[in-house]
Amino acid sequence: MYQVIQTLNQQHYLSKLLGYDYEIQYKFDASNMEVDALSCFPKPPRAAYHHLLVSQFVFLEELKKELHTNLVFTDLCDKCLTSPTSLPDFIYRGRLLLHKGKI
Repeated sequence: MYQVIQTLNQQHYLSKLLGYDYEIQYKFDASNMEVDALSCFPKPPRAAYHHLLVSQFVFLEELKKELHTNLVFTDLCDKCLTSPTSLPDFIYRGRLLLHKGKI
């Protein structure tokens, strides 16, 4: 009640509270668990690190290289591309042969 009102927010809320009869009590963190969880903001870290994560599926590129040297795979891909009705569960997409949507 004796604090100097400095900001516009403080002035705004003071005008709303002036008509009420109330007492403000400070409670230490340990005794104020319920309210503390709702009213306290987490402390920001001393240094902020921003990470940019980009997924790189190296194994997919290696798999594509290996599969295109495999004769069975290339034959299946050719068959899937030339007559898609002969292999209804297979789709050739992105240099991979998908069976029911899976590699």
